[in-house]
Amino acid sequence: MIVSAAFALMKLLKSNFNRHIDFNHGKLLFNGAISAIRRISVMDHDRPIRLADILAQMWNASGPDRPEEDVLQLKVRCRMSMSHVYDTVWRWRQRFRPMKSIEEIQGESAIER
Repeated sequence: MIVSAAFALMKLLKSNFNRHIDFNHGKLLFNGAISAIRRISVMDHDRPIRLADILAQMWNASGPDRPEEDVLQLKVRCRMSMSHVYDTVWRWRQRFRPMKSIEEIQGESAIER
């Protein structure tokens, strides 16, 4: 629930809707959520740590001078109540982890054999 709330809060604070809410209080809640996610981690590089890192990276990647493109619209709709989390992680992958070409994938699979 903390992960879902943090992603939803980030989407709201980074959207044009932020004019209608208390941005400073929302930012405080967002930072508290990231801190809570990191505290529930049980070992290095587990899912909570990776999700907290994604949240921090997405927060820093867009700002007032770099607004997100229609951040409240979902590109990927699935996973029922966690759609906004899945959608944001998908956007993060597209932005920060470029897709490998088919040649690179085939080269990697040939090396593994």
